[in-house]
Amino acid sequence: MDTDEGGTPCLPRGHRADARILLFSSLARADWLRIRVRRRVLCTFPFSRLRAHDYRKRLAAFSTPAERFRGEPDIRSRFAHTGAVMLAGNDLAAFFGDSSAFFALCNETRALVAASCDCILENEGALNLCPEFYRLGLTPAILDLAEDCLGLDCYYLGATLKREKADRRVAGTRQWHMDVEDEKLFRVLVYLAPVTADGGPFEFFARATSQTIKAKLHYHAGYVEDARMAAAASVPPCQCTGNTGDAVIFDGAGVFHRGLAPFAQDRYSITFAYSSRRPLELRQSARLPASLHERFLSTLSARQRATVPPPRLF
Repeated sequence: MDTDEGGTPCLPRGHRADARILLFSSLARADWLRIRVRRRVLCTFPFSRLRAHDYRKRLAAFSTPAERFRGEPDIRSRFAHTGAVMLAGNDLAAFFGDSSAFFALCNETRALVAASCDCILENEGALNLCPEFYRLGLTPAILDLAEDCLGLDCYYLGATLKREKADRRVAGTRQWHMDVEDEKLFRVLVYLAPVTADGGPFEFFARATSQTIKAKLHYHAGYVEDARMAAAASVPPCQCTGNTGDAVIFDGAGVFHRGLAPFAQDRYSITFAYSSRRPLELRQSARLPASLHERFLSTLSARQRATVPPPRLF
């Protein structure tokens, strides 16, 4: 057995590495449980009433800095009314300042995702694979629009890169659901390649319809099967096909949505996500590990740094 400098027996190096992995895995699991329990408590009476009161106070107290450009009024009103807005690639590119660079980045990122062995890259993985695209989510005009639509200062929860394989499988987010991380979420789903009706388009029910369905189903969280949704919905869902660079801006917590299972071709996309700075649930996947978090923040402006959530410790 190995000994330390004082001659005290200790585990061999290989075993010490295994023990560290086990320890960090256990701590990460405990942190995950803490986050989930916290959300459930906040959504349970009487804490839900206190949370709702606090949320209304924060909305009322939020003020728009007069010197900052604010998002497009039409997008704001449509987001508030329907919960989802389809944007053409050129319109989205205007937020980033250079349309040709934006479309080139879409094509470059699609090629990187196609070459990657992973089908889903969340936050840290997306930042490592395509840092330039990841940083687009921190563009001031996009942050302005996110805060306009949320009505609060925002957290940038990062980006998720996806390659949805054309396997016809219905699982996970290919099923109807509403997100539960906060009272309202601002998501920007960007198609990295053309998406047709048989290529897994994004689908949603408008905000008012979604709230009616939610009440009928007594929905709180999880996935809803097609049969239950068909019985509860009085109208067909909206389907969002599009070309490279086209995007859907939507409130993930306010509308039922899903990505249809593709069967003609793989679907490539990146989704930027934003919540308030006091979300119901700040998931581990939305936080960068401490070392990467510190390096990343050193490259950002003061405003951008304020939108990045605290690091993941385990």
